[in-house]
Amino acid sequence: MNSAIKPIWKTACLWTVILSLICAALAALIWPDHRINYAVSTMLGAAIGLCGLWMIIAMTKALTGDEAANKRKGFIGYTGRYLFYAVCLFFLTWRGFSPLAMLAGILCSKASLVIYALLHRKDDE
Repeated sequence: MNSAIKPIWKTACLWTVILSLICAALAALIWPDHRINYAVSTMLGAAIGLCGLWMIIAMTKALTGDEAANKRKGFIGYTGRYLFYAVCLFFLTWRGFSPLAMLAGILCSKASLVIYALLHRKDDE
């Protein structure tokens, strides 16, 4: 991983854990009968979201100067990533985990990137 991506990855991991722990705690307070399932589901969703981010990083490292090849790689990476999300959500839902809690975990991962952008927007100006 190159030096430009490392701080983004570290910040995304940190904020994903923080946000998913907050979501898991809120779910435990709101639905105490299902607190373990919802907490684990939220953390699984966060892990799925971070794996998706890792897939994006790997895809961007594979890009070259050829525009046609890059479009093909981008489409395959995009499709593969959403197929990965779908398979994970389907399988884990089939195993009894909460799909909404997993989606909340995935959103925690996405929110961590927004937080990174907000924290570092003055660096870009």
